[in-house]
Order: sequence, then C-alpha cells, then structure tokens
Amino acid sequence: DFYHTSSQNPTMAEESLKDLLKLAHTQIAAYKAVSAAADTFQAHRQAAQRTLETCCERVRALALFSSNEEFEEHSTPSLSYLSLPFLLGDVIAANNPPRDDPERDEKRVAILREALRFYKKFLADLNSLQFPFATAEVLSPYVDHIPGGRRDREAKIAHMQSLKASELTLEELASLLEVADDDDELYREHVIALLNTQMLKACDQIEMIGMELAMLEQVAERRAGGQDLRRPAPVGRPEPPVVLTSDMVKHLSLTGQTINRANFQLLTNGFGPVGAPTMSLQELGDREMAEAIERQTREQAAQAAKVPQHTENSEAADDLEQQEGRQHSDYWDDHRRGEGNRHNMG
Repeated sequence: DFYHTSSQNPTMAEESLKDLLKLAHTQIAAYKAVSAAADTFQAHRQAAQRTLETCCERVRALALFSSNEEFEEHSTPSLSYLSLPFLLGDVIAANNPPRDDPERDEKRVAILREALRFYKKFLADLNSLQFPFATAEVLSPYVDHIPGGRRDREAKIAHMQSLKASELTLEELASLLEVADDDDELYREHVIALLNTQMLKACDQIEMIGMELAMLEQVAERRAGGQDLRRPAPVGRPEPPVVLTSDMVKHLSLTGQTINRANFQLLTNGFGPVGAPTMSLQELGDREMAEAIERQTREQAAQAAKVPQHTENSEAADDLEQQEGRQHSDYWDDHRRGEGNRHNMG
C-alpha cells in the first residue's frame, strides 16, 4: 500500500493526526530556514520526513480516502491530509548526498525516483476524488511524464499564469481567515485553493525532476562507456574578448552587418545574446498596460487642472465667454480674411 511505511515512532503514535501534521509543517519550516550546507539542515529534513511518513501510516490505518468517493463527501480537515504525498515529495527531493560520496549520482537518482512517485501519487489522488481543477486532460502529461520531456512555450506560460492566479487567490483567502477564522466555508475554500496551488507546483517539480534524472542517467551512461566527463583543456592561448562599443553598434545598424558566431560567443561568454529578455511577453504587456493607464491618468489630471471648471450660467462662466469672444474679435481685427494664402484663393 502506498501509505504503508516501515518506520514508526512510538512517541508520535500517541499524537493525533492533526498535531502530527502541524509538527511536520514546523519541521519543514525549520529546514527551509537554513542553508542546505548547514549542519542542522539534514537533521530537520529527516525529522520532517519521519513525521510525514507517520502521518501517511495513520491515514492508511484510518482509511480516510477511497477510490469510489468524491471530494464533496469529505470533511475539510480530511481534505487537508491529501497534501501529505506532495509534502513528502518535497522533503525527499531536498535530500542531496554529499559531494565526496563516490555513489552520489546513484543515490540521487534513487531519491528523485522516490520523490517522483509521491508527486504522481498526489496528482492521482486529486484526480480520483474528482476535483474540478484536476482533470485527466490537465494531469495526464505529468502522470505519464517521460524523464527529459519538456512542455512547449505556450503551455509553460499558461501554467505560470494559472499558478500565479492560484497563489493570489490563496493569499486573499488566508488574509480573510485571519479576520474570520471560525468561518467553515472560508476554511474549506482555503484548503481547496491550497491543493490547487500544490498541484501546479507538483507539475513543475515532475518536469524538473525528469530533466535532472535524464541528465544523471546520461552521465552514468558516459561513465559506463569510459568517457572522460571533464572539460577538455583549452588548446593554445585564449582569444581576446570582443568589446562591443556604441560606434560598432551604429556601424552594424547602418551597414546591416552582423557579428560572426565566434566573436558572438566571446562577446557573450557563451551565456546567450546581449540584452536577453528577462520577462515573458505577458509580463511585458501587463507592464506597458499599467504604464499607459498611469500616463492617461496624469494627462487627465493635468488637463483638469489647466481648464477651470465653472458652473453653467454662472457669473464666472459668463466672464470666461466674454473674454474668449474679445480674443476672437481682436484676432480678426488684426488679420484679413485670406491672409497667408499664397494663391489668394479665398
């Protein structure tokens, strides 16, 4: 059974499941608060993993979830325990063997595969309970994910927008719960929003783990074939870097010339084009729209301050109308009709 674990802590067995989950969150926050190189990192991480494994064993013993049920049939506290596989996957994926371990890569592969199993189980549980955001169409690319496979650019942008919107909804519900912590309906909405956010993050983790697994497996194949994984030493003196001046840019733009590939690699040190985009097209569009709205607001405010507002049929409005009339009359006193018309065509 998925939730069955061989490790059991007698002390933790006496605690309630709710208290165990609260303890796990505290331990997770403890290891995330320190650097991965800190001495206490692994101790906190291992403690969180043991607590989460005990929670999984308790859920299995209580038989909280069944494949023929829907999420509406479960209480809100029960739904919160659906996060256990996701949390356990995060904790396991954070385990990195020491660099001086000769079997580091093999151990890391085993760790990633175990974490991947928990992430996929989390997605399968949400789909089994028929959450509206966890349809088979959405999750099948990740549940059936092949290590090394990548989504196309449009799918990544759509996924990023969904995650951003879900996190914003989660923050709003959390702020409302601080004011009305006894609202059961609001608490349920918060738990469901949390599961939605965790689902989107699990999808990202599955893709990243798949990429790391593909890389590690490729390294293992090269080692098995006796290939040297070290970078070859440079032959001869290194080429001097190309300095791109403003005069060079002007000359290139006027002549239509381009920098050849060798000079381009020297210019960018192999890290891609100069001025590479640091935001998505959607983010750029949002920023330009906000700037346009702000500019329009400033122009309207300046226009409102420039033109005095007078009540219709008021004395000030009559004075303004008379002043404009005088200015119009003075103009035509000084200018003949057709003046300035070179062909004098009236």
